Amino acid sequence: MSSDQRPERPLRVLFVSSTTNGGSGRSQRELAASLVARGWEAEFLVDDEADAVVARRILEELTDATVRFRERAVGRVVDDVRARLGRRARRTVDDGLVHHVTVAPENAASELLDRFRPALVVASSISRVTWRSIRAECRRRRVPTVLYLREATAIGHLTAGLTADLLVANSHTLVADAARHGLRAELVPSVIHVEPLPVPPTGDVALLVNPVATHGIDIVEALATARPDIPLVLQESWPLDPAQQAEVDRLVARHAGVTFRAYEPDATRIFRDARLLLVPHRIDNRPRTVLEAQVNGIPVVASD
Repeated sequence: MSSDQRPERPLRVLFVSSTTNGGSGRSQRELAASLVARGWEAEFLVDDEADAVVARRILEELTDATVRFRERAVGRVVDDVRARLGRRARRTVDDGLVHHVTVAPENAASELLDRFRPALVVASSISRVTWRSIRAECRRRRVPTVLYLREATAIGHLTAGLTADLLVANSHTLVADAARHGLRAELVPSVIHVEPLPVPPTGDVALLVNPVATHGIDIVEALATARPDIPLVLQESWPLDPAQQAEVDRLVARHAGVTFRAYEPDATRIFRDARLLLVPHRIDNRPRTVLEAQVNGIPVVASD
C-alpha cells in the first residue's frame, strides 16, 4: 500500500509501551497519527510512569519475588497476585489518540486485545517483563507483532529471545546490532514532526535535555565550574528516579548558574530561552531534540 492509499477497511493497530514520555513517546504518537491520517485506527496501551507510586512499588517487589521463587509453589501464588495489579486501565486522550494507561500494561493486555481486536501490535520502548507477557498473549491470538527498536537497551529483548514477527529499528546502529544477533531489522527512522516555534527563542541558556548518566550529566560539573557566567538548564524528559534526582539537586545546590526544570511537553516552553543545545551523550543515538533545536536555528554541541 502506497503512502497515499487508504485501506479498504480500517486496520487497527495497538501500540504498547512502557513510556509516554520523552522523544520516544512523542514519536510513537506521531507515527500513530500518520497512520490514522491514512485511514487506520490506532490506540495505545501504556505505562505513563506517573502516579501509582504504591502500586508500582508493590509490582516491583512481586516481580522480584516471582523470579526468586519461580521453581516453588509460592512462586505461582506470587505471580497470580502480581497479574491482578493494573488490570483496569484508565482511558485518556493524548495528542488526540486514545491511551489505556496502567502501571502494568501486560495485565490489561488480554481484555484490550479481545475488545479492540487489532490487526497488528507494535511494541517499542517497552520493559522486558511487559514485552514477554504481551508477546505471549499476541501469539496465543495469532496477532502479528512488530518490535520497534528505538534504544540501545532494546537489544536486550533480542538476547533474551523475545523477538517479533517483524523487527524494525530507527537507526543503522540498531540494525547492525540486530544483525550481530543473527536477526534482520528493517530501518524505519522515527517519525518526527518539527516546526519552527511561533516565537523565536531568545536568551543565553545552554540547554541539556534529560539530565541522566547516559546523556552526559557528568560534564555539567566541569562546565558550570569553568563558565559560571553561562546559565545551564537541566530539562527533565523522562521521569528521574530518586538517585538521578539527587544528583541533579546536588548540581543545582553547588552552582548558582545551574537550574533544573521539570518535565514540559510544550517545545515552545523547552526552547524558549535556549542559545545552545548540549547533547554530550554516552550512548549511540540521535535524539529528536537535535532536529527540534536546528529547525529553530539553535546550534547543537554533541558527542560523536
